[in-house]
Amino acid sequence: MPEMLNGNGASLDTVVEWRLARPEDGPVWVALSREGRTPMVPSEALVEPDLRLLRDKQTQHDELARFLDDPLDERGRRFLLWRSNRPLGRLCFNVRDAQAQLEGIALLPSAGGEVVEQVARAAVERAQEAGARRIRAAYEARHASAFDAAGFRELRRYTPMIAATRQIDEEEDGVGPGVVSMLYRVRPIGYEDTDLLGALFRDTALDEADGRDRSPTDWLTETAQLLAESDNAALPECSFVAELRQKHKLAGTVLVSRWQGAALIDDMAVLPRYRHRGIGTALVRRAMQKLHQHGYVSVMLVVTEGEPIQEFYRRLGFREVQPSYVEAECALI
Repeated sequence: MPEMLNGNGASLDTVVEWRLARPEDGPVWVALSREGRTPMVPSEALVEPDLRLLRDKQTQHDELARFLDDPLDERGRRFLLWRSNRPLGRLCFNVRDAQAQLEGIALLPSAGGEVVEQVARAAVERAQEAGARRIRAAYEARHASAFDAAGFRELRRYTPMIAATRQIDEEEDGVGPGVVSMLYRVRPIGYEDTDLLGALFRDTALDEADGRDRSPTDWLTETAQLLAESDNAALPECSFVAELRQKHKLAGTVLVSRWQGAALIDDMAVLPRYRHRGIGTALVRRAMQKLHQHGYVSVMLVVTEGEPIQEFYRRLGFREVQPSYVEAECALI
């Protein structure tokens, strides 16, 4: 029997078919999410490693519930990937305001680079057919070569890092609870700091050279599709601000949360004019000290790969522990 080919001359046994995910496909979608993606949080970062299996089950239950509860317009962007009548992956794809977005990619380990490239090229074709001018994609770094071959240009990479929390000798490190310099003092964050924090982040964002409107943690949060009903929660007791002594203004802050079973530094910001004075170091060390006191043996964070902040955290004992995640785009003619 002759081998059946599609219009491009490829064997139908090798063609990856996109099918809209139906409500009854929920269990398949969740299973592919689990098997086709690297866990967002490494096991060594978990607060309770022994509870990983229980947490995984809860995560699967929550993801299925969210899948079934998504509104109709969201369902139109979810696709299962099939080959030879077998599901091998899933993704989210949509077009809005002349820009296409490809994300949430999960592919079984058996899917090779040619499958990834085929998926990337199909996304470009779909975006062109929909009249998009460009397509943005988010994916694990292990798929980078396939997306490069499909014409995507890498914009940035995000890298998870982790460090063990530790007690800090306050006298030696000079990060005690009171004044740490004549310029500022580090103190716990409070609800009354809301307006001051808003001003701090606004002034810090004005100094961003690349004009990003999302932090690495924001991007990872979107990728993980976090649930409000999970154990994610802010940890204000482990978050701090650096307050200027001479005026009611913040020079910096570190925000910490519990995220997907791990302690996470959400953000650390220091006003440009007060950088290189040890403020960032003092903030992070105080946060790590407090986390240790609350029983967190490690803390993780996400940085933009190649930026100075990555080396800053390395000096504080952080190390890379997971494959990077990539944001890329492809301009369409």
